[in-house]
Amino acid sequence: MISEERILSLFRSVKKPLAFMEVLSRLGLEKPESRQLKKLLRQLVKDGNIIRTRKGKYGLTEEMSLIKGIFEAHRDGYGFVIPEEPNTKDLFIPPRSTLGAMEGDRVIAR
Repeated sequence: MISEERILSLFRSVKKPLAFMEVLSRLGLEKPESRQLKKLLRQLVKDGNIIRTRKGKYGLTEEMSLIKGIFEAHRDGYGFVIPEEPNTKDLFIPPRSTLGAMEGDRVIAR
């Protein structure tokens, strides 16, 4: 049985993004279990626990120099990401880089 915790544990141990087939292999799973793994990976991405890169690899946000937080918008178009991680500075986001984020959105930023 595959669990979200088992997947997260794998990413914590390898400390780098992995392609889907690498995740499948490293967890010792067979092809028939790939559908369940895809579903769990999508849920972990949706919850903000992992991220899917442009190259289609999966990894922990903290291993990719990314900040998870809440977007605070300013009326002039710019905003700030208020990090979930305590003792981390707010991140300024210029107007051209907000990508449609709205006040209160949960975001991941570099």
